[in-house]
Amino acid sequence: MRVLIIGGGVLGTMHAWQAVERGHEVVQLEREPEARGASVRNFGLVWVGGRAAGAELDTALRP
Repeated sequence: MRVLIIGGGVLGTMHAWQAVERGHEVVQLEREPEARGASVRNFGLVWVGGRAAGAELDTALRP
């Protein structure tokens, strides 16, 4: 199956990587030649939610 991913930021790249890991053929499109889009400016908005207190650190540190 061919998957089209629009965006080369943090989320687009992670989705593309996961699709490749699952055996899909991936086409990823990005409009800018270098990183300067929303993911670069807004790392503070990319966070894990819905976990118990303190669980984020344990999740981040797992091997």
